Amino acid sequence: MQDDLLSTAEAADFLGLAKATLNKWRVERADGPKFVKIGANVRYRRSDLAAFIAENVHHCTAGYLHRPA
Repeated sequence: MQDDLLSTAEAADFLGLAKATLNKWRVERADGPKFVKIGANVRYRRSDLAAFIAENVHHCTAGYLHRPA
């Protein structure tokens, strides 16, 4: 099965985030979505973005510990 590779702009749109947020997370955070580096190009697998969403589902803010940005 082929897994679509999305550009940063496409991945940001998929997640409902700004492109700049993904750019910043790649540099500053180890808990952002996984990405693929091909030469100078950064791509995101659709399955990794779906997994990132699933890993960040919370039922209540009381039990959520904010991760530093």
